[in-house]
Amino acid sequence: MKIPYRFWIASMIFMTTFTNYMMRSNLSVSISAMQLSKGATQGQCSEDGYVTTAAPTTTMDPNATTTTTEKPEEEMFRRFTYTQHQQGLILAGYGIGYVLTSMPGGFLSEYYGPWKVIFFSTLASMILTVACVPAALLHWTALLVTRMVIGALGGVIYPAIQIIIANWAPKEEKGKFVSATLGNNMGTVVVFASVGAINQYFNWAWGFFFVAGVVTLYLILIFFLLSDSPVKSKYISEEERQYLATMVPPPKTKLVAPYLKIFSSLPFYALLFAHTANLYGLFVTMLTVPKFFREYLNQDLKRSGFLSALPPLTRMFAGMGFGAVGDYIEKKREGSSTAVRKSFCIFSHFLPGLCMICMMFVECNFIFATALLVMNQGFNGGAVCTNLRNSQDLAPNYSGTVFGIITLIGGCTQFIAPIIAGADDQGLDRWRWVFLIAGIIYCIGGFIFVAIGTTKQQPWNEPRQPETT
Repeated sequence: MKIPYRFWIASMIFMTTFTNYMMRSNLSVSISAMQLSKGATQGQCSEDGYVTTAAPTTTMDPNATTTTTEKPEEEMFRRFTYTQHQQGLILAGYGIGYVLTSMPGGFLSEYYGPWKVIFFSTLASMILTVACVPAALLHWTALLVTRMVIGALGGVIYPAIQIIIANWAPKEEKGKFVSATLGNNMGTVVVFASVGAINQYFNWAWGFFFVAGVVTLYLILIFFLLSDSPVKSKYISEEERQYLATMVPPPKTKLVAPYLKIFSSLPFYALLFAHTANLYGLFVTMLTVPKFFREYLNQDLKRSGFLSALPPLTRMFAGMGFGAVGDYIEKKREGSSTAVRKSFCIFSHFLPGLCMICMMFVECNFIFATALLVMNQGFNGGAVCTNLRNSQDLAPNYSGTVFGIITLIGGCTQFIAPIIAGADDQGLDRWRWVFLIAGIIYCIGGFIFVAIGTTKQQPWNEPRQPETT
């Protein structure tokens, strides 16, 4: 069977989010390897159970073995003594830049075309990922600024992808295209597993070089394969081009979004709350779970990286399954599309919320913790049929702008979880609050979407052309 060219477009969407999240999550794993090692802190787990010492302890069993080798201070890529406050700021740097450009990212992609936005922002991000190494050696604030710029470049990616989907995907295939955005989970998996091992056996700097090398290979592929639309593609067959011309409305260029109408739209706010809740849960998993395994459950870098990788890997495969099911239902027209979209909230929001609440009772059982997080992210794969797709329902002509706005607002939640989990006392009580808050937010977002969400295309989807082009 001949593979349609839009399959390769979906593959490039997968690889775009894959590399975007590699560059995003790399530091979440590497920052512990960049830090000079410390003894166990209050409230950690140990082989003997729960450590409740009032002060840090450095006592070690003389017969114990470890695979972590202390690096000499005189080596080229030295390690640092970041405070908890400095670590929190450095980890937040990407998010600060990200939220600043999410909203203009939609406008830039709709006005100039998503290919340029994706290619050049990723190229600059790759260069700056390498630059993180000398920046860290210079001063921690230089690393913070570098990460902020990388985040600003990454903020334009997802709005651009929404436009690619709107231009390439027939309605009955949008679930599969949206599920391709879950390449971000594979990017997180690769970073947690591979960079964790690299940091343990070599040096923290090689984790940054590894990520930059993978992104370089991706840039070569996207340069040749990705196009803004079937009309602009050099490699699509004429038969498929004609088919898509009948199934997908032709893209409109240089659009100016009706912002006032968007912000006065009730279905937009339903999507906003659902997406914000989903993002918060995702940020808890991505930004604090590695810390939870490493510093509370007391797993080493290699093992904590592997355990932290299981939830996003499950989310990716489950999301692909949910996307295929959603497309099948869409094709068969079995029931109202709004009712179908809301029914998937059971998986995307309510069950993940329940799993997060149950995380309060894991104590020091890392197997139970891993199982709950795997179920949480597996169920959350249903988001490809709810908040990750709804911007395409409401306004395909402005899907990039709408997605940029909700990502800007929802992205601000990424600063909350690290703050809650980032205090010096990282005992069980504090981690219980991290997971309880995440579970409640999941459920609130789901309830709001079920109450006022819709899949009906909004009147403000009809474009308003600028006076001059």
